[in-house]
Amino acid sequence: MAGDLQLYVCGLIKSLVRTERNQQIMCEAALPHELLTHATVALETETHFLHRLMQYIFERLAAQSLTPKDLRYVPAGGSIYSRAVVHKTFSAGGHVTWL
Repeated sequence: MAGDLQLYVCGLIKSLVRTERNQQIMCEAALPHELLTHATVALETETHFLHRLMQYIFERLAAQSLTPKDLRYVPAGGSIYSRAVVHKTFSAGGHVTWL
């Protein structure tokens, strides 16, 4: 039951992050930080049932705003950072600083 609810909420958030305005609002509310704080297992484990949804959400938000503070939660060499995230962050004028 809890897994179904988590899947539903992730699907809902995924549909919300499709527009740039919603991405900006969610970044202003520190959602990338919250994802890295509370959904680390789902983001790190590729076999986790929420991994693809969380990765999609995180990549969309990372393209908008990712701060060095957020990167403290990223494991060195972790699977969270695909080339797409880093490329989108740099092409959007963002700065990725490895801590």
